[in-house]
Parts: sequence; C-alpha cells; structure tokens
Amino acid sequence: MNRVYYIYNKVAMMLISALLMVSCALDNPVEKQEIMTFQPVVNKARASKAITQSTEYPTTESFCISAFYYIDEAATTPPTNYIVENVVSYDGTVWNTSTDYYWPLSGYMDFKAYSPAGLKEQGADISYSQGVSISNYTIDSFEDTQVDFMYSEPLDKKINNAEHLPTVGITFKHALTQVAFTVKPQKYFNTTADGITNHVTITIDKLSLRNMYYRGSFSQNPNPQWDVYDESDTYTVPYLIDYTLLNKDPGQGTKLKYDGTTPMSVPVMLDQNTELAALLIPQTLNKDAALVVTYSVTQTTKRGDEVIVAPYTITFSNSIQILGNPKQVLEMGKKLVYNIRIGLDAISLEATNGDWSGSEEIVEPQ
Repeated sequence: MNRVYYIYNKVAMMLISALLMVSCALDNPVEKQEIMTFQPVVNKARASKAITQSTEYPTTESFCISAFYYIDEAATTPPTNYIVENVVSYDGTVWNTSTDYYWPLSGYMDFKAYSPAGLKEQGADISYSQGVSISNYTIDSFEDTQVDFMYSEPLDKKINNAEHLPTVGITFKHALTQVAFTVKPQKYFNTTADGITNHVTITIDKLSLRNMYYRGSFSQNPNPQWDVYDESDTYTVPYLIDYTLLNKDPGQGTKLKYDGTTPMSVPVMLDQNTELAALLIPQTLNKDAALVVTYSVTQTTKRGDEVIVAPYTITFSNSIQILGNPKQVLEMGKKLVYNIRIGLDAISLEATNGDWSGSEEIVEPQ
C-alpha cells in the first residue's frame, strides 16, 4: 500500500509542479524565459478582410490564438490551456499577444489559431481536440463576403519549450470559397458599312448571385469540413440568399468597348478595374443558383467624326443558370472565376477553377 501511495503521490506532485510552472511562466517570468512572438503566413496567397493578393498576413489584421501545454510530447495526459483565444496583432516590429506570455522552461506546446480575430464575436472556438470550429456561421451581406475566415494548419509536431525558436510560425488556410468575376466581349461591337460606323459601349451596372446557401457550421478535426444548412433543415428564416456584388446607376458601371484593337481573350476587371470577388460558404450549388447581370448598351452612329444619330441607351437584365456548369461545387480553399462573355445579342459564362494563387484549368460553358 505504501508503494502504491508513493507512486500516486509522486504523479500528483509532478502534475502540481507542471501547473505551477505554467502559472509562473505566465505571471512571474524569471531569468532565461522569453516572451512568445509569432509569424503568421497564408497558404496559397490571398489573405484577410481586404482579400489582398499576398502570402504575407496583412499587418493591419489580427487573429486569435490558443496554446496548449503538455507535460510530455506523447501527450499521455490532457493538456493545460496555456493561452485562451488571445488576440495577436502587429506592433510595428513583431507579432505578439495582447497579454505577454512566456515560454515555460520545460514541457511541450501546441498552437491553434483562427483569423480574423473578430470571428470570436460570432462564436468561433478553439479546443485541443477539435481544433477551430464555429457554429451557425452566416454570410448574409456583401460586407460579410469580404471577410476571409481562416484556420491554422496543425504544427508538424509539438514544440519543445526548452528548444523553441525565436518565433512561432502559424500557417493559415482558407475555410471559404472565393468566387470572382471578370467580363469579356463576345465579338466585335462596332459595325461599319458605307463609311458609317455604329460605336457601341456596353456598361455592366449590376451583378448579383441568386439562391446561394449562406449559413453553415465549420469544424477542423478530424478533417476540415462544412455542414451547410439547406432545404432539409427547419428554420424560420430562408436558407437561400441573393448577394448584390455590384450596384451602379445605369451607365455608371464598368465600360466595355470593343472595336477590334485589343484581343478578345483579355478579361476586363469589374468595379473600377479591380477584381470583383466574394467569399462564400463551400457548397454544392442549389438547382436555382443563378448569376444575374444587368447591363446597358449605348450606341452612337457616326460618319467619320460627324454624329449622325445621337447616343441612345438600352438596358438589359439577364439571369444565367450556373448549376449546369461542370464546376457545380464551391470547394473550400479554391477560387472560381466566372468570365462573363457579353455581346449585343447573347451572354454566356466560362469558368476557371483552381487554387487562390492561380488558375488550373478553363471550363467552357456547356
């Protein structure tokens, strides 16, 4: 009995010592301990609210991190929650937590994080077993489509506290799907006969995605996945939503002129020559999913520089079903670019699907 008691007592003392060491490391730093700092990067380009084109995490953004302290690398006992969803931001020199945390002198550490930090207000959570998770994540406005929800990749192995590097590397992956839009001419707009030319300008004024799933729950472990709420779920609110991505007054949107002087293969960016993009919950498209394009056609008839017929404008609105496209699934961490091909008598789509850092293949409309 004494021997059993002695072993139990020894284990208990080890656990108490470990907890005291963690507490001391946080509140009472001693010589040789160092403050934890971080270095976030983004897997496969594009990061954060502004959806900027870079693998560097933007210094204007912040993220939430949790740290889990293990007595040994094999994790024979559950970890102590050493950092609980603390906000990490850039101070002009390094990335660090809002509260200083110090490296313990022994044991091992694991880190998990999500971005942006504001997701905490929407119920984002981190646990050592489940990783990052969030329930009832909702994208129900254009502003929401610009928030880049990301989660950190698991570390290759737990960090030995006695041999830690100067900074902790955190690699983020995108949890959403990026959908972007460009526009190309279908064919020559201008026509000439007997010295008279019809000069045509097409202006894309409005662009909407119709009937998209907008609510779901994300869990990181055992494999990152979304549970999307659809018509099979019972809710008092609709399960589908329309997103207005571009909304200009008639004739005030993106101008598309084509007189044959530039290659038709070059896409034109929407919304003041920047890429119009939205971040959506990964999903299999609903059967009624559609892209609605409102555009105006302005024609001026000239003989040389002389105006024969004053400019006049006709406005059109076309709804294009997008489910029939071979790329029916919005995949997590992928980018789908819809190239709108527009002409005087027709409008169609082609899709480019690939990683956020670039395109992989062109899918022609069927």
